[in-house]
Amino acid sequence: MKNFLPILLALLTYSCTPKTEETAPGTLPKERPLDFVLETRYDGGMRDTSAELFVSRDSSFFKTHNGDTTIVKRFTLSARELDSLYAVLKRNKFDKIESSIDTAVLDRGGYSIDVFWNANHNVISVSDGQQSFIKKEWYPQWGAVYQYVDKLRPK
Repeated sequence: MKNFLPILLALLTYSCTPKTEETAPGTLPKERPLDFVLETRYDGGMRDTSAELFVSRDSSFFKTHNGDTTIVKRFTLSARELDSLYAVLKRNKFDKIESSIDTAVLDRGGYSIDVFWNANHNVISVSDGQQSFIKKEWYPQWGAVYQYVDKLRPK
């Protein structure tokens, strides 16, 4: 009986632990994970300008840098707003958007979107900047995601 009790406790602990949805690497889960994070970055290339948008369940911020000036605006999104954002990613097949590399490009600004979940163990990154170019057949989906995300930033 002494040997059975630790096994029983281990089984109960395992069965009561919340599980995250198993998905193939590089594939968005069906539903928004609780620890979903979206991060965007804009880089001005040779210009001294950049912007970053960070969105999570607990806190979000929008940071701009232009020359010597950096401004940070903090905000929060509701669960409904996060679900809407996630639905836009799913509807536009964000995890399928493809890009190509052009090594002849040396300094080009651009925009990238990264999605993280499962304690940052799962990451999907899509970039249209520097040497990376969104493939033409994915322009509509990339544009829809980009426009929706851009509306999230505080003015």
